[in-house]
Parts: sequence; structure tokens; C-alpha cells
Amino acid sequence: MSAIRHGELVATAAEFLAGFNVTHYFTLTYGTRRGESARMATFREWVDALERELGRPLAWFRADEMRHYSGLGFPAIPPHHHGLLMDARGLSCKAAEGFWKSLAGDALVEEYRTGGGAIPYCLKHAFSICGDWDIGGKPRPKRTRAALWRSRGEDLK
Repeated sequence: MSAIRHGELVATAAEFLAGFNVTHYFTLTYGTRRGESARMATFREWVDALERELGRPLAWFRADEMRHYSGLGFPAIPPHHHGLLMDARGLSCKAAEGFWKSLAGDALVEEYRTGGGAIPYCLKHAFSICGDWDIGGKPRPKRTRAALWRSRGEDLK
């Protein structure tokens, strides 16, 4: 994929994700090597712990960086995740980090700041050969479908 097309894809995906109630940004690493299915199971376990903590469901976007070598002679970069939590207002960043650390490795969870660059950062490798992505839960858009259609001058008929 060309750099221009990649940039357009990231910009479009960033605009899409910004339409949801993003409340937190995260980076999650693993202390030991794990296969893909084990990493995904650990991530689901973490989300379950966050939902128990909140007492309600949340939604998430997860971008997986899976480069096993730097290509520049630097040490390998083990698989890790960057992502966004949606509808998690009131979640303690320290509690979320603690849940991950008890399961897998190191964690950084911060409250999301509009315009702070977290969304494009999450997407930087999501669409490349060394990345992947997933979205889950039940994300709620900031505006209702009807309001979005009206803003575009469309009718719901």
C-alpha cells in the first residue's frame, strides 16, 4: 500500500473512531512471549475485568503491533497493543493498569484527550503487514443515527 493510501486510510479510520465516546487510550505489553490466541484471550480477560469494575459494558478498539524485528539492527519489538476504550467514563487508569499487570505485562492507560493524537497513534501500524486491528463491545456513537443523517441533509424515510 502506498504511503498516500495508507495516510488516507488512517485519516478515515481516525474520523470514524472519533465519532464514538472515546474515554481512554492504552498501550499494553507482554512480559513473556505468547501466541496470538493467548494474547487475544488475555485481552478479553482484561476487558472483562474492566467491565466488572465499571459494572457495565464498554467498547474498545485495539490495534496490534506484531513486529518481531526492527529491520534497522535494533532489538526486536515484541507484539503489543495500542487502543481506545469507549463508554468507560469513571474508570480508574491505575486500576485498569493494575488489572493488565496482574495478567500479562506492563500497561499505560490514560484518559483520552480530544486532539491529543491518540487515535492516529493507535492506527499507525493497524493496516500494515506487521499490524492488525479489532473493535468490540457495543460502541455508542456520540450522536444518534437520526442526528447524523439530518446533519447530512438526508431523510430517514
